[in-house]
Amino acid sequence: MSGTWYSKYDGKTVASASGIDIDHSQLIAVSAGSNRAKGDKDSGNWKPALESYQCTYSRAWIGMKSGYALTANAAAVDALSQMLDTCDA
Repeated sequence: MSGTWYSKYDGKTVASASGIDIDHSQLIAVSAGSNRAKGDKDSGNWKPALESYQCTYSRAWIGMKSGYALTANAAAVDALSQMLDTCDA
């Protein structure tokens, strides 16, 4: 079997399964490099390099925080707000 994966975090197309990771907060396949750079950082300390995915990422992050009644620090709230600004009107 063969194929490719498109990493929504950084826009890379990955041809080898060893080059992808599953981001467990979003449950999507992304390039290993982008997922490992993210690590356990919150949205105040990391955002997807691919700006066109920042809207989707921030909406999912906010949905998860809201769904579990979790809080976010000021840096995370500010970063999420900036990412929401990338959403189409």
